[in-house]
Order: sequence, then C-alpha cells, then structure tokens
Amino acid sequence: MLVYLLLAKPYEDMINNVVNVYNELVIMACFLSVLMMNVVNFNELTTSLWGWGLIALILVSLLSIWAITVPGMVSAACKFFKLQEKDKSTDTSHKESTKSSTKLVSDLLVKSSPAHKLKGNNSLQQVSGKG
Repeated sequence: MLVYLLLAKPYEDMINNVVNVYNELVIMACFLSVLMMNVVNFNELTTSLWGWGLIALILVSLLSIWAITVPGMVSAACKFFKLQEKDKSTDTSHKESTKSSTKLVSDLLVKSSPAHKLKGNNSLQQVSGKG
C-alpha cells in the first residue's frame, strides 16, 4: 500500500497524499514494535515505555487526520451559513432557499471528504445517481 501511495499519489491534494503515507508508516511502525516486543524479552519498564510510545504515535496520527479534516468541515459550514443568510435576504420563499442551501452544504461536505478527492473517483456519483 505504501508503494502505491508513493507512486500513484491517488489524492488531488498533496497534503492528503502526505498524511496517508505518514499513516501507513505509523501502521508499519506499530506492527514492527509489537512484533519486536513479543520476540524479545524486555523488562517491565522497557515494555511500558514502548507501549506509551505506541500510544503517542497513534495519537499524533489521529491528530494529523483531524487537523486536515476539521478545517474543511468548518469551511463548508461557514459557506452554508453565509449562503443561508444571503438566501433569506434575497428570497421570499424561505423553504426553497433552505432546500437549495442544504443541498449545497451536502455537496460541499461530500466534495471536502478525502474519498471524493481521489483521482477518477466516480463511486460517489454513482451512488447518488449523478453518474
């Protein structure tokens, strides 16, 4: 999987490619660490330190994913509220504007998801009937 991520670079955004390569390296490091702890007979202190190191490594990986995902979701929510505010001031029929802005936000959230940013990914369009 790591070779595929390095060679194909399946995501349009470079940051998504970098984060996924980093996550694959974290998974490999965790696997090798657990394998080494089972093969080599360490004392209790060393085993405890290795365990805390693995926990820290996994937490850093999760935080990096959240650092990429949350700003995109906040940006989509801000666009939604700005559009909704604009629709209220220009439209007399509030129900129609709410429907259009809700559709726009759902489209923005789908487009900001990493699965949508895959190059040549048509699976989301096929599921939603747009393909």
